Amino acid sequence: MTGPALDFCLLVTQRRHLADTRISVHGPVATEWLSIAQAFAGAPGKGRPAGLFPA
Repeated sequence: MTGPALDFCLLVTQRRHLADTRISVHGPVATEWLSIAQAFAGAPGKGRPAGLFPA
């Protein structure tokens, strides 16, 4: 996985959808991890739909 730290923070706090960031994911483990990553307690939420913010 590569990309700006700000995009990573927005992604794991569920403020941005992966498609709306400059994060580049490499491999199935990283892809799965990012689908469940979150920086707060509780069950994973639905997250944001793609396309709300330009990447």
